[in-house]
Parts: sequence; structure tokens; C-alpha cells
Amino acid sequence: MPITYNIDKLSQRTRQVTNKQMKTRFNLWVLIFLCPLMLMGQSKGRDNQFLGYIITVDSVRREVAIEVEDIKQPWSFQQDVKYFDKNLLNGSRVKRELKKDCIPGEVIEYGFQDRRFIYVQYYIKGADEDNRLKEAFGKFKGEKNIDFFAELIQQGEVSAARFHIPPQIGEDDVENAEVMQEHIDKCKDEFDILISRKGFTPVSISDVSFKDFFLDCPIVVKKYEEKRYKIQPATGIKDRVVSIFNPDKLMGDKLQIAVNTIMRDYQNLCKK
Repeated sequence: MPITYNIDKLSQRTRQVTNKQMKTRFNLWVLIFLCPLMLMGQSKGRDNQFLGYIITVDSVRREVAIEVEDIKQPWSFQQDVKYFDKNLLNGSRVKRELKKDCIPGEVIEYGFQDRRFIYVQYYIKGADEDNRLKEAFGKFKGEKNIDFFAELIQQGEVSAARFHIPPQIGEDDVENAEVMQEHIDKCKDEFDILISRKGFTPVSISDVSFKDFFLDCPIVVKKYEEKRYKIQPATGIKDRVVSIFNPDKLMGDKLQIAVNTIMRDYQNLCKK
């Protein structure tokens, strides 16, 4: 009889422990199921909206929400950017009238997460073959450039920014996912690098006068003139026009590698 009682007691305790374990496991599974839903409810914004900042031309910085048209399109971050009150960044739809255009020139910088975009002027050449030469010469005669943003990729005595050439998109292209993807892929591969420093506005490295820009670094100027950087020096208007329309012109990752080499030489050979 005592033995039977002890066994029953032990069995009761075992059932209690088992029940507690089952409850714990049940609660754990509930948490695992609910966590993604809770995180979705706490989302700060849609996939094209970010908590960030803008700096206006009067050097005033404001914490805002940034919105781009399409995060898959690299050119979306360079034009038609909008901003609005950061308190509205809760994942719900923000009315159009509550958004403001982030106008390049009025806004000299914007950013979010670890990305920074600076105001630049970049002349985009047309696709019309008959007007290419005219447009090229128009550029050198001081024709007004177009205002954009470019992504800052290096900052220092000499800074560098990446500029994706916006594609010419036809009306039919927008509805064609395959064609749009081709535009996106091409844009990712074909980007220019702009460099700047104090006293110089951001400009395509292919348009830079190395003698002036790197006046304090004769070694870099000499290596450039000796064509040791792969970026071919342009000595006059004719060379510049040929360079602009040359299909083999260095662009994209290869151009960025060449620029990195130049900037590394500048830092290591000319800066103390």
C-alpha cells in the first residue's frame, strides 16, 4: 500500500511536469508564430521609404523620411526623390500632398542608413546620333547641366561619387517587365565616377583637368599623362568628343577600380 501510494504520487508529479513542459513549448511556438507578425506591425515604412535626413543649401539638417520611386532602379535615388515628416513613417500610405520634392540644388545632401547622396550637375547626352556632336560641343561651351544626386562612395581630401546614367525609357517599356529589367541591369553596369575636392565641384573624372585638380600631386599627374591609369588623358576638344562617344570608354566597376588606384596613389604618395 505505501509503495502504491508513492508510485501514484510520483506519477502525479510526472504529469504536472509534463503539463508544464507542454505549456512552455506551446507558448514558445506561439511566440515563434507571432514574432514575424509583431515585426511586420512595427515596420518603419514601405520598401521604398527610409528614415533619413536632408541638408538644405543653407546647411540646415533635418531628420525626415525619404522616399524613392523604385529601389530596384539605381537612377531612382538620383532624381524624383521625395521626403516627408518622419512621424508618418509607419508603413501606411502617405498622402501625396504631405510629400515634398527633394530638389537637387535646394537640397545639397540626403541620406539614410549608411548611404549618402550629394548634389551634382551632370550633363546626360541624348541618344540621337545626329545631335551627339552638337551636344558634346554645347557642354564645353557652358551649356547648363542637369541637376541630380550622386551616391558618395569615398570621402576625404578627394571625394568620389557614383552616378548611374538614367536610361531612356519608352512608354511601352514601363509595362514590359523584361525590358525594364534590361534597363536596370545596364544601369547597374554602366555608371560614371565623379570626383571633387575643396574648390572643385563634383565632375566626371573623364572631364577633370588632372594638372589643375591634382596640382599638389605631380606623381599622379605624371602617371596619368603616361597612360598608366587606364583612364586615357584627353588633351583637347577633339579627344574629349571621341572619348565621350567611344563605346569602349571605361565605365562601371572597371572605372571605379581605376579611380580607387588614383586616389590610393594620391593618399600614399602625396599626402603626409
